[in-house]
Amino acid sequence: MMEQPAKPPSDNRTTWILLAGFGALLAILLFFSLRNVVNEDRLEDGAATSLPDAAGNAAGCSGTRIIAGIKSALFAEAAASRPTDAAVFQQIAAAAVARVENAALEGEDGELLQCSASVAIDLPPGIVSAGGRRNLMGNVDYSVESGGGQVTVRSAAGLITALSALERSSGAITQPLGSDPLAPTSPAIEPSEALDPEPAPAPPTTAATRPSFSCANARTSGERAVCSDPDLAALDRQMASQYQRAVSGSPPVRQALLRRTRDRFLAFRDSCGSDACIADAYRGRMREIEDIMAGRWQAP
Repeated sequence: MMEQPAKPPSDNRTTWILLAGFGALLAILLFFSLRNVVNEDRLEDGAATSLPDAAGNAAGCSGTRIIAGIKSALFAEAAASRPTDAAVFQQIAAAAVARVENAALEGEDGELLQCSASVAIDLPPGIVSAGGRRNLMGNVDYSVESGGGQVTVRSAAGLITALSALERSSGAITQPLGSDPLAPTSPAIEPSEALDPEPAPAPPTTAATRPSFSCANARTSGERAVCSDPDLAALDRQMASQYQRAVSGSPPVRQALLRRTRDRFLAFRDSCGSDACIADAYRGRMREIEDIMAGRWQAP
């Protein structure tokens, strides 16, 4: 029997070298795989910690106090071009409703937040801008002191221009605001009226001349003015009747809108300085109710 020749030692060494190389390759792949997992975990941690800070800064560009500051600054800028109407602009600003949408933080400059937003202003009844618009909207750039302090408008040309063109509206007729808050020019006095030493007595109060509310409980200046003027009382009855019909025939959501806008109308009426202003407020309110019922009114 012939003996089989032994395998040369070099074949065993080659096998071990190949196995060692393969093991080293696996170790390298495992090392880089673990390294990528660690880096990804670090990136996720960093992103999670940065989000609350960004959200907090963006929130510093909105809020009730900041919206009120933007509205006040816009009306002040508009009034600067009409200094004789400053008192009127203050009165309108108090009754107007402003809202801010898409507020964004543009940057920070020391203690100031540089912000931008889309701002809408809903004018009170009886007041319109050019073209009869009662709802104004534009882009505004503004600065806010850290902590929600002073608001400074930096750029709002469109809204300021629209506010600078405010007029009184009575139906299809518009008139300048005038120096007295929403008061019309006094009519000329006829000679016969000037010579009459005693004015004619006021007609007795009847159901046809009373407003929709009890004058015995009149507390505000607007209520007392309506009680003392039959024409204003007639407008009040007409508006109240329209309002009741609208509320009784509306779903709960629209009823809530009618009541919310009623409260704003009453606040504006009571801030009027003349009977003409009150009359315009009633006419504007009746148009407002019509717009709400027709779905044309834009919610503030």
